[in-house]
Amino acid sequence: MRTRDMNKLILTTKDIRPATKDWTRKVMESACSAAGIPLFTSKDLRHAYAFYALRLGTAVDDVAN
Repeated sequence: MRTRDMNKLILTTKDIRPATKDWTRKVMESACSAAGIPLFTSKDLRHAYAFYALRLGTAVDDVAN
């Protein structure tokens, strides 16, 4: 992957490879298990962020982007 493409990544592994769906799920399973809470998916986190951002008064357009 080219350097300029790497700068666009949001999630990466420890060795700076793009995070895969399986890697992300394993990390979430481990974190949720360690915290003693039910499994949250990436989608769950995205929805929770949007919910709380909107409740705190963030503009819908800002949350959408």
